[in-house]
Amino acid sequence: LFLSVRLSLWVSAGIPFSFLGMAIAASAMGITINMMTLFGMILVIGILVDDGIVIAENIYLHFEKGKRPMVAAVDGTMEVLPAVITSITTTIVAFIPLLFLAGTRMEMMLEMALVVILALFFSLFEAFFVLPAHLSSPKVLSRRSLETKNKGIKKYFGNGIIWLRDNIYHYVLLWLIKWRYIVVGIPVGLILITAGLVMGGHIKNTFFPSVDFDRFEVNVAFTPGDGESQTLTYLHKFEEAIWKVNEEMTEEYGVDENIIRRVATNLGTARTIQETGSHAGSISVYPIDLEGLDVTGFDIANRVRKEIGPIPEAQKFAVGGRNRWGAPVSVGLMSKNLAELEEAKDYLIVKLKEIPALKDINENLSLGKQEVRLDLKPKAYFLNLDETTIASQVRSGFYGLQAQRLQEGRDELRIWVRYPKSNRMTLGQMEKMKIKTPQGDYPLIELAD
Repeated sequence: LFLSVRLSLWVSAGIPFSFLGMAIAASAMGITINMMTLFGMILVIGILVDDGIVIAENIYLHFEKGKRPMVAAVDGTMEVLPAVITSITTTIVAFIPLLFLAGTRMEMMLEMALVVILALFFSLFEAFFVLPAHLSSPKVLSRRSLETKNKGIKKYFGNGIIWLRDNIYHYVLLWLIKWRYIVVGIPVGLILITAGLVMGGHIKNTFFPSVDFDRFEVNVAFTPGDGESQTLTYLHKFEEAIWKVNEEMTEEYGVDENIIRRVATNLGTARTIQETGSHAGSISVYPIDLEGLDVTGFDIANRVRKEIGPIPEAQKFAVGGRNRWGAPVSVGLMSKNLAELEEAKDYLIVKLKEIPALKDINENLSLGKQEVRLDLKPKAYFLNLDETTIASQVRSGFYGLQAQRLQEGRDELRIWVRYPKSNRMTLGQMEKMKIKTPQGDYPLIELAD
């Protein structure tokens, strides 16, 4: 199966021809060249090369039998025509459903499918007309090419392949044809047996396996507005529990180094439970390479969860690694009535917690940040105040107001003024704060609800 250099060049020349025809048709359809079209080209190159090699090899085989180049090109092409058409058309049919993805999230596959279909379509024309026309020329197929084939190292490789063909492949093929029913029945029987074992539960399978993780997180979120001090307190407790588990497992498994390599504390973000703010935080735990040890990341996470115990003060709490396939169990509830939705959600969570196999049951409905809404009283309007004026003074007192800028060398220092921390801790302190007006200072409670 060794082609001459000329034959190889002619087969390779068919690839740009197919892509040229595809590109012209694609341009007419308004398809732009992008990464998906290039991916389609790469995907179909192998098929184009295979078809060219099959036809060229068969033409060369007829030429070796003593036929003239023109006769060999016609006979060799017509002999493999049904097989090549079948292989090309089945591939085209397989990609046709992708043409109906317009308007969906997978619409980018449409351009790839068009490129594949067009390239295959033009490859048929090239394979049955252009390539045989090249090979039918006496300048391409000549008796001198046969003489060149039987010289040098090609002679030994060619004789070896012929020996394999005539002494092994030939007799194996005859045996397979003679006992064709048994040969076909064996793989069919194996498929049926495998299907029976799978359906009977003897072979376990899953579409989305839980792959062991090389790190996991401890995530916690309290009620928005609780403040960062409470979050930090619990994160420190979690870290102590993690290192305690590390000591126990290191001693239990007799490892020279710590099972847990390091931890990282993050205040303000709990990505697993989709919470951000000072009321949320997480600890990332990085174990060592567990290969060779009779312990997994799941085991460490379960030990940490057990050591920490329940956290009734937390709105959300979870211990575990990220699963690329999403949550193992996910239930969605929809309603136009928010109160009804809240009631159904609470009922479902209570029932799910009764299932022992489920852990860290959380919801993705965040409460959001707490806020104070001001409703101005008549006295505020009498003093010519509006919501913006009052809100800006409240913000200045509790968040701060820039009072001055100082230049210190190349640095700029900004001075902010606000109430001391002891005077901005409760809602009552905000109600008693003084709002400045041209007529004097008035407590906020007198101007707004």
